[in-house]
Amino acid sequence: KAQVGSWTLGTTAGANSLTASATGATAVTFTATGNAGAAAVLSKSAGDAQTASAGLALTAKPAVLVADQYGNAVSGVSVTFALASGGGSVSGATVASGSNGVAAIGGWTLGNVAGSNTLTATSTGLTGSPLTFTETGVAGPVAAITKVAGDNLSAVVSSILGTAPSVSLADQFGNLVANQLVTFAVASGGGSIAGATPTSGANGVATLGSWTLGATAGTNTLTASSGTAPAATFTATGTAVVTLPS
Repeated sequence: KAQVGSWTLGTTAGANSLTASATGATAVTFTATGNAGAAAVLSKSAGDAQTASAGLALTAKPAVLVADQYGNAVSGVSVTFALASGGGSVSGATVASGSNGVAAIGGWTLGNVAGSNTLTATSTGLTGSPLTFTETGVAGPVAAITKVAGDNLSAVVSSILGTAPSVSLADQFGNLVANQLVTFAVASGGGSIAGATPTSGANGVATLGSWTLGATAGTNTLTASSGTAPAATFTATGTAVVTLPS
């Protein structure tokens, strides 16, 4: 009989085969299965560097891959996810890797304040552990419109107010909303406006171009609206022109 000295399996888990042949004889094939070795490396699999509205759950759940020294997936390894910064909450924080070597958190809801949120994934003894996932929370839809300037003023009828009305936009958690269109509109008293649809700046503030009061003395009103948030109403008083005796 003939015997091979040794057979070292390949580094990729799965089927391995070896043939033995001799002149005038039918070749014989030997098969062996290589299994993943001990867990050695932890790496990110999905869900990093996302952007979502503050206070809401991420669509893609952060996940990690547990592998042996050759990159073969290892199942049944415990991974613990934990909030590191930004507030918020997690569910399903401790999970075992599946048959594909992947362990994913149950869910991650970002903190209510816009900005950076971080989460760690830890599996004791593995190279790469702990891993840090970083997500960005941004302001959500406009939920509140607050008057900043230009309310309760008075001026002579048919004149332009000295201070243009302006509003600040915020989401449901008070985060300032930038790059959002605001529509100003005359509600009563006549008059006219210019620059009626400004866009909020980085500070969440949008300012009307100008407001010219109506020709009749009395109350003038103006609304500012954006999205589905309740509109803000500005009030100004037009005063009569005083005519001095000659």
